[in-house]
Amino acid sequence: MPLRLPVKYLPRGIASHQYGFSMIEALITVIITAIGLIGLAGLQVSAVNTSTVASANTDAMLAMKEMVGQLLANPAAAKAGNFNIDAVDTQGTLQSFSENLNPNSSNLAQNISYQWFKKLNDAIPDVKAGIYCDGMGMCSIRIRMSENVENMEQTISVQLP
Repeated sequence: MPLRLPVKYLPRGIASHQYGFSMIEALITVIITAIGLIGLAGLQVSAVNTSTVASANTDAMLAMKEMVGQLLANPAAAKAGNFNIDAVDTQGTLQSFSENLNPNSSNLAQNISYQWFKKLNDAIPDVKAGIYCDGMGMCSIRIRMSENVENMEQTISVQLP
């Protein structure tokens, strides 16, 4: 049996037949709150994924900028193709780390390319990249990231002096 307060103890304006929430009202409140919290959890997952993708894009752009600096600092070696990392294989896919790269090469430009690629691979797992410079000084750098969300590719081209 519910506890009933005498009318003299109830605040003015409240009818004596109101005693609080019913079980159905409480259940509806809990359900609405749970749906809201599930929605917030989904937004959190989406925010983390977006942050991961943005971080990988930033790392890729910084790596490209660093390699452009190396190419501009050594235009003769770049035009000779010494920085080149064969960008595509026979299936047209980009190289993954350590394919066709020699860390013990006596060629300074190839060592720079290897160290650049190693640093890029450490920053972005499962990255694929390619550098190609022609004899006229037109260089392209391609980076493809295999993120869990989507595959992204960035390309930058530079004309050497």
